[in-house]
Amino acid sequence: MDRRRAAGKMNPDLPHLKALPATAPRTKMGRIVWAWPEIQAGLAGGRKMHEIWEALQLDGIAMSYGQFRTYVWRIRKKGVPAAVIAAASESVAAPASNAGSVPPSTPLHLSPTVSVRDPLANIRKSAKKRDWFDYRPELADPKKLI
Repeated sequence: MDRRRAAGKMNPDLPHLKALPATAPRTKMGRIVWAWPEIQAGLAGGRKMHEIWEALQLDGIAMSYGQFRTYVWRIRKKGVPAAVIAAASESVAAPASNAGSVPPSTPLHLSPTVSVRDPLANIRKSAKKRDWFDYRPELADPKKLI
């Protein structure tokens, strides 16, 4: 059925929406984020980034090595959102209905820790190391002033 014709008709079971976690994202960055727990496990296990990139090529995630390194750098910088890990863990927890079919393409190793980014961490760190004169009148004792 054409999507435009089906747009007004609602299916209460939401089969298309429920099928999304079991399929790989369309974008290259989405696929790298989707496979991030496996990539991270490979790096932690002592594999080189080039070996992981070659394995991704064999698995059908095609991109240049430079682009892969850029994506890994961006994910490390921002961190993987908790929603991505939660969605991946839900699709892994659901057992496959028939054993002869292709297994779900969701990464099996999921990282339980997600770092929370603090945008003011560098300011707090530099304020602690401050060694110049700092006068804040709200902290001063009026009895000790002149």
